Amino acid sequence: MLSSNKILHNRFVLYFVLFLALSDLLFLAMESEYISVAVFVLSGFVTSFFSKNMMVVMCVAMVITNILKYGTGIRLMEGLKDKKETPAADTPPATPADTPATPVDTPATPPATPVDTPAAPKIDASKEQKFIENMEKLESYQPLLESLDRLMEGVSNLTKL
Repeated sequence: MLSSNKILHNRFVLYFVLFLALSDLLFLAMESEYISVAVFVLSGFVTSFFSKNMMVVMCVAMVITNILKYGTGIRLMEGLKDKKETPAADTPPATPADTPATPVDTPATPPATPVDTPAAPKIDASKEQKFIENMEKLESYQPLLESLDRLMEGVSNLTKL
């Protein structure tokens, strides 16, 4: 009892839990999980009525938020209701007697000639669209990056003093 009391009132552990809570909130905000951010804030607010220890409040808020965020995905992934059956499962596999040993009436393919320019890799349209969306999201963080640059310049000016 005494050792857990010391841990709950340790300043360094409190700062560590604060760092975890803030990084969790930042991660949720960057992922546009605003409902999870609201759940975090509301669960922390409600927990503060039952405990005045901020370490307990932040831990309970993180646990509730992460259980609701990741726990609901587990339930939704259950079962294979939307899985389509493939027709290949109904047909028996081909036997060596069914397939000819040599191809019939197939023209010989000429050997490939080397080309001076390398071929560009094929990009799937969905991957290209996702890349464009991510770049647009990155552009929205430009003011934040500029303010961080100004902050770093200010910090470097402080270190010169």
